[in-house]
Amino acid sequence: MAVEKFTMPAEWAPQEAVWFAWPGMPGWWPSCRDEAFAQFSAMLVKIASATPVNLLCAKSYRKEAVRHLLGAGADLAMFTFLEYRTDDVWCRDFGPIFVKGDQGSMKIVDWGFNAWGGKFPRFKRDDAAPQAIAQALGLKCEIPGVILEGGGIEVNGEGVCITTESVLLNANRHPGMTKKKLETLMKKHLGISDVIWLKDGLKNDDTDGHIDNLTRFCGPRTVLTAVAPKGNPNYEQLTANKKVLSDWRGADGKGLEILDLPIPEEMFKDGEIMPASYANFLITNNLVLVPLYGQKKSDAAAMKVIQKAFPKHRVEGALCTAILNEGGAIHCLSQQQPC
Repeated sequence: MAVEKFTMPAEWAPQEAVWFAWPGMPGWWPSCRDEAFAQFSAMLVKIASATPVNLLCAKSYRKEAVRHLLGAGADLAMFTFLEYRTDDVWCRDFGPIFVKGDQGSMKIVDWGFNAWGGKFPRFKRDDAAPQAIAQALGLKCEIPGVILEGGGIEVNGEGVCITTESVLLNANRHPGMTKKKLETLMKKHLGISDVIWLKDGLKNDDTDGHIDNLTRFCGPRTVLTAVAPKGNPNYEQLTANKKVLSDWRGADGKGLEILDLPIPEEMFKDGEIMPASYANFLITNNLVLVPLYGQKKSDAAAMKVIQKAFPKHRVEGALCTAILNEGGAIHCLSQQQPC
């Protein structure tokens, strides 16, 4: 029998569930905790209308989670709780990456997680979460031994990956790592054949520039990419990123179709611009859920662009103004499990 080849599916591939971690940890969203819980719960309810939700949740947080979900109108039959205490809430980055084989198998790739280069002191439980999920699902767990967050890669399911040098080549992840070695590892564990390397991400992004705030596939060779007007602090790097995308050609000599996705108007916390982006949407079955930031004109414009990019999907928005105070939005919080 031929050796089974495994590939990370595109996000629009059919999904069995979406994983989240309940943000019950003390100290989270101290200035807007009730508002953040309400936004988080409303987001989960919308996702559960399209796909079952699997929720990592410590036993001590279970009643709180159920109360907030019911308050948001949840059908609890669409939710499965896995008793597990996380250090943080950003399941995209510490959660499992599921890969599917060409003979029908599925397994989990457990890349290492070190809290975005050691920026936060507690991350051991987050780092161990993929193995706990693999055990719960009865799946094989493969460990490449390299730091790589799920929000740092964007794939089209056909061998092309987009990422940023500012994250994957950062010495705070793995000193001395080369593009060639990383590409070899991604080819082996994710089925990647081509990597498009953008330079940098949004200002004040704790992740050092995750791709899921910048550029997202909406088809095998079509991308939505964040753009900003002149004068915006993110203008230069987003313009440079778009040029890399425009110049790229695959092994077949073909390039990408690029759709501009304007970023929100500038949002500030303690005088610093926050990394708000409409690119942080989640694709799940027939739904695309887009982060909204309370900006009527900008939110509506982003929804229009994304709906055009996904004509066969229902595109809805979820307010993320409070959630953004901890640095991310919908895609950062989630991790899809393919069928």
